Amino acid sequence: MLKVIEAANLLGVSKVTIYKKMEKFKRELKPHLHKKRNITFIDDEGIEIIRQSLIENNVIFEKIDIENQLKELQDELETSMGQLEWMNNQLMTAYRDDILNLRFVLDLLNGQIKVKTAQLMEKEEILTNYKDINRLNKERIENIKSLLI
Repeated sequence: MLKVIEAANLLGVSKVTIYKKMEKFKRELKPHLHKKRNITFIDDEGIEIIRQSLIENNVIFEKIDIENQLKELQDELETSMGQLEWMNNQLMTAYRDDILNLRFVLDLLNGQIKVKTAQLMEKEEILTNYKDINRLNKERIENIKSLLI
């Protein structure tokens, strides 16, 4: 025999729920309820009546229902894990491809930098030569002017 609070804990419901069931099934539970010192006790058969009523009202689930739900959740978890692994593999493949593409672009840009650097150096050399030629031409013009005057 259990106290009302102990029966509630056993069945996973509140003591108010137990008292409501005791009221609802007063006739069936009367032989299974015992009072001692103003404390109500319920025997095993009374607890079983309340448990069946809770199962019928979907307040508590039978162990089989819980095991079935657990199995379903485990199956869903395995499926999700498989999908997660597949997505991870897809991401890793895409990541590797992106890295290869970026390396190719980096190599291409480095090659262009080398070409542009060489072109810039050539341009600077041409500019230096042009300045020298321009300076020489100015000197010649000055020489010719001085000869003419």
